[in-house]
Amino acid sequence: MARLYVDENLSLVPALRESGHDVIYAPDAGQGRTDAWHFREALADQRIILTLDKRDFQYFHRLWTTLKMLNVVDRAHAGILVDVETKGFTHADWIPVVQQKLATPEELGGRIYRWLPTQGEWHEDAWRLED
Repeated sequence: MARLYVDENLSLVPALRESGHDVIYAPDAGQGRTDAWHFREALADQRIILTLDKRDFQYFHRLWTTLKMLNVVDRAHAGILVDVETKGFTHADWIPVVQQKLATPEELGGRIYRWLPTQGEWHEDAWRLED
């Protein structure tokens, strides 16, 4: 099962733990800490991040990817899964899609995916340093 770091804006922790995932919940790790602090903690423990905060975590992904391409850092982050709250969004609706993504053999490391509920699919932010 996956090693996950769940942002404070999500209430998926019990369902993910019941499914056998190893989950750290951001408020338990550091109440009131910044997203940068949580990114660093997830990175240090090589955990996939689940969040609704696309802007900050997309920035961290792009920064980290750039540093890796420039050989400033030697490893990729474990992956980031993002959903943006839309009308009718519920955390319960997102659990099966997250479970499905975690179960696929596709490599999540070093990548960020955003769930698009209107299209019913994941989209990778395929930004690269050359873009």
